[in-house]
Amino acid sequence: MSFYDRSMGRGEPNAARPAPADGSPGEGTGQEVWILQRHKNPQQALKNENTARLADALLRYGMTPRVVSPQHVGQSRGPGHLRIKQTPVAVPAALIGRSGANTGAEARALGAMLEGAGTAAFPTARALALVGDKLSAGRWLRAAGLPVPDFREIGPGVDAQALGKVLGWPLVVKAGRGSKGRSVRLVDGPEALAQAVSDLIGQGPLIAQRFVAESRGRDIRVIVIGGTAIGAMAREASGPNDFRSNIAAGGRGRAIPLCPEIAQLAEAAARTADLGIAGVDLLHEGSGFTLCELNTAPGFVAFEAVTGIDVAAAIAGHVAARVAETQGARSC
Repeated sequence: MSFYDRSMGRGEPNAARPAPADGSPGEGTGQEVWILQRHKNPQQALKNENTARLADALLRYGMTPRVVSPQHVGQSRGPGHLRIKQTPVAVPAALIGRSGANTGAEARALGAMLEGAGTAAFPTARALALVGDKLSAGRWLRAAGLPVPDFREIGPGVDAQALGKVLGWPLVVKAGRGSKGRSVRLVDGPEALAQAVSDLIGQGPLIAQRFVAESRGRDIRVIVIGGTAIGAMAREASGPNDFRSNIAAGGRGRAIPLCPEIAQLAEAAARTADLGIAGVDLLHEGSGFTLCELNTAPGFVAFEAVTGIDVAAAIAGHVAARVAETQGARSC
C-alpha cells in the first residue's frame, strides 16, 4: 500500500510513514530528507501523489522523508538555528525541491543556505540560477550549442511586426515561470500577441518563441536522473485544436524506446544545467529533435503509469547515493 493511500486514510493507522506535517518527526530510520513543497496545511501536500510516491521510495532507501513548506521554516538566524513552526530542527541530509518553475525567493534562499551547510540539494542553487525561468534556461542551452527554437524576450509595447518577421506567425508566447502548459499561448498576429502579453504579464519574463509546426500537439518527455536518461514518453494533445501536449492539460502519453539520439540530447541538456533530477521536453523537428523546456521538479506519476519505470525509486536512489558521497567527503 502506498503512502498516498495511507495519507488518505486508507490502510493501517500504525503503518510506517513519513512525517505528515511540518515539524512532525518522520518514521524512517536513516538521514532526514526534506521534500520542499509549499502548502497551506499538511493534508494538502499529502494529496499530491508525486510527493507520496517520492516519500515511499525514500523510506525504502532507508531515508526519513519530511514534507516541509518553506514559509513554515524560520531561517533568519542561519542553519544552526533552524525552526519549523517554532520547533528547533536539525539541518537535513538532503533537500528535494518540488516547486519547479514556481520556486519562490523564500525557497531559493532556504535551499542555498542548507546547501552551504552541507545538505545535498536537488536542484542545486546553481541549477536554479541557470534554469530558474524559461528565458534564462533557453539562453544557457543556446550558449552551450544545444538546439533550441529561436526566441526573444518580450513585454508590453513589443514591436509585433518586427517580431513576426524574425520568428514568423504563428508564434508561441509563454511565461518564464509558468508550468503544466497553463501559461503558454499560440498567437497568430499582433492583436493576439498583445492579448497574450496582457494575460501573462507578472509571471516572470515573457518569451516569444518560434513555433515548430511539425511538432504541433506532440512532444517527448525524457526523465534524466543522475545524468542518465531512464525513459521516454511521447505526449499528444487531447484534440486537433490544442497545440499543447502536457498531461496536465489533458494530453495523452505512451511509452517509446529511448533511442540514443533522444537520450544523448536530454542528458546533455540536464548536464549543461547542472540538474541531477530533470524532466526534459523535446520537440520533433526535421529528422531529429530540438529542446523545448527543462523541468527541475517534473511530475512523474503519469510517466510511471505508461512506461512502467519506477521514477520515484530512481530519484530516491540518486538522493541516497549523493548523501553518502557528501557525508563521505566531509569525513575525509
